[in-house]
Amino acid sequence: MSRTKAGIVSTIILLLAVAVIAMTFGKDWFGRDGEPGRTTESASATGQTGGDGTINGVVQDDSGREVLYWHDPMVPQHRFDEPGQSPFMDMKLVPKYADTVAEGGISVSPQTRQNLGIRTAPAVQESYTDTVRAVGEIQPNERAIEMVHNRVAGFIEKLLVRAEGDPVRKGEKLAEVYAPELLAAQEELLALSKLQGLEGLAQIRQAARSRLRLLGMTAEEIQRLEHSGKTSDRIGIYAPSEGIVQKLGIREGSTVQPGDTLFEIVDLSTVWLSLEVPERQLGRVEGAERVDVIVPAYPDRSFDGTVDYIYPSVNTSTRTVPVRVVLDNEAGRLKPGMYAEASIVAGEYKAVWVPSEAVIQTGERSLVMLQVDDSFSPAIVKTGQQRGEQTEILEGVKAGERVVVSGQFLLDSEASLSGMLAKLESGGEEATESPAKSAGSFEQAADALHRGRGTVEAYDMGSGLVTLTHEPIPSLQWPAMTMPFKLRDPHALHGVEPDAQVTFTMKGEPEGDDYVIEEITLVEDDS
Repeated sequence: MSRTKAGIVSTIILLLAVAVIAMTFGKDWFGRDGEPGRTTESASATGQTGGDGTINGVVQDDSGREVLYWHDPMVPQHRFDEPGQSPFMDMKLVPKYADTVAEGGISVSPQTRQNLGIRTAPAVQESYTDTVRAVGEIQPNERAIEMVHNRVAGFIEKLLVRAEGDPVRKGEKLAEVYAPELLAAQEELLALSKLQGLEGLAQIRQAARSRLRLLGMTAEEIQRLEHSGKTSDRIGIYAPSEGIVQKLGIREGSTVQPGDTLFEIVDLSTVWLSLEVPERQLGRVEGAERVDVIVPAYPDRSFDGTVDYIYPSVNTSTRTVPVRVVLDNEAGRLKPGMYAEASIVAGEYKAVWVPSEAVIQTGERSLVMLQVDDSFSPAIVKTGQQRGEQTEILEGVKAGERVVVSGQFLLDSEASLSGMLAKLESGGEEATESPAKSAGSFEQAADALHRGRGTVEAYDMGSGLVTLTHEPIPSLQWPAMTMPFKLRDPHALHGVEPDAQVTFTMKGEPEGDDYVIEEITLVEDDS
């Protein structure tokens, strides 16, 4: 019995000792006054490792790496000093390690880069021909259009060119006009030529010749009249230049009056190409060296031209400026009305190029993520033109530097949260924003669209709600999970079956209680 009583007494003493220890250290074991999930803003800033397994007041994990804070990847602007359940989403808080934040950059381990699919490519300096592409239509050279008018009342006695489009040579007779008035003027000149010895007779004869010229007779016809002494009641209509008959205003037997347009002749040895050049590219067109033109009728050859004139007004509906190009057309292959594609060569230049997917457009600025050793940092850039899948970088990146072409949105988000972008935009001065204030950058970035892929679990067209099991969305730092979304268009998945594969785009901030999908597309089954 005495041995049993002694064991009971020993047990009671041990329990009392445990109770005393619990009262002494219980606050540290259960999370400082029982407040799990306290944010870093209220954490201690001693900078020392506490005896309770914390560093700077942040609870550490068993990885052996220093934890700076705990956060929800879906709402990364909120930070916590202890692990636990996220108050925003149905998921656990994850740690942010100190070794992932490099001086002047974001440090990412090779394994993490591989898991996140982060890829880089070098910026390349290349010589290139600055070319502005535009489309337009072949038109007649308006400076080479001649109008043939009638000068005397009469009738078309004979029509020698009878159809529009007929070619004519310079000086070729086009028609003959019967003109009684012309006959009287000829007889007057012949009568004057028979007179002799009158004062001022030479001037009177010259006036008679001028009258015949005004009625349409040529100098050769007048000379022939004086030599032969034979009058004619017909006057010839001649082509003033070589070209084609663009308009024919008469028919044989027609009555004509002075001033009537008989023919319109255009010389097509040179033609114009009227191009519509985007307003933003107009500066590159000025001083262009040459223009290479291709028409569908002759796709295997190019026609050379020069910029002749840039019109002084902008088409306000298309935001384009008409540009006139002069083309040689001695062979006559280019026809008015033809559609043409032109490459306006502005000159040879050297430029730095990066893949277009590396450039992050925020609306206020353009930036890329640069890789320096094992860390990444943002760089604000000034972009130029695009060539295929490459974008010209005018400022911000040098040839040889590596830019991130996949996973850059995740790094950009991290840079915004860490204050790197604020420091960059302030000209290198230290950013003094609090985590809550720097979260504003995240909220602005949330207006951008993010892409995802997932499987439909349930869909209610009436409410527009769809439940998706989606893959990780790196640009939002979201892991794979199952969650509901609201469709901007409730009918977008009409007739869809469960387990269907979809891709979607969404904004990073919810509207009310729901994240809204802007566009959703069924993925075709490859099988």
